[in-house]
Amino acid sequence: MTSVVIRFVVSLTFLGAVFGVNAIEPAKQVVVPFSLAESGHLIIEVSFNGMQPTAMLIDTAAGISLIDKRTAKQLGIDVSPNRSRTKLAGLGTKRQSMKDLDVIDLEIGMAVFPTPDFYSTDLHHIRRISSPQPIVGILGTDFLVKHQGIVNYQQQTLTLNW
Repeated sequence: MTSVVIRFVVSLTFLGAVFGVNAIEPAKQVVVPFSLAESGHLIIEVSFNGMQPTAMLIDTAAGISLIDKRTAKQLGIDVSPNRSRTKLAGLGTKRQSMKDLDVIDLEIGMAVFPTPDFYSTDLHHIRRISSPQPIVGILGTDFLVKHQGIVNYQQQTLTLNW
């Protein structure tokens, strides 16, 4: 009976090694500082496609993440309207068209998030939020939930898993 149990344990160990059962890697975390604008908005420094760092607004009330059209054009991303005619409400008083973006890498701290879901629209009204750099986008709840974002107001940090 003991030899049967030993064979079973050895078989499970072998199968685990072959199929990578024991090779599950824990999620990596990045903890980055944010600043509070005079308006009370949370501002984080990010980089797109390895370009110079810029500022984004963290908005837990935004259902999607957005990049300003001008920034998307500077990144060489096509921002012509797509046929789906997706409309965006909540950014002021009128509905705006938006375009889903195909290729973009987002860098936050030492973490690179390849091709996250981002949309592009005219965000000229948020560029005016007081920040050392112009605000070029909104990091929304879609991204924060996907990467288990934790906002720590006391330490003024954002923790993300990737």
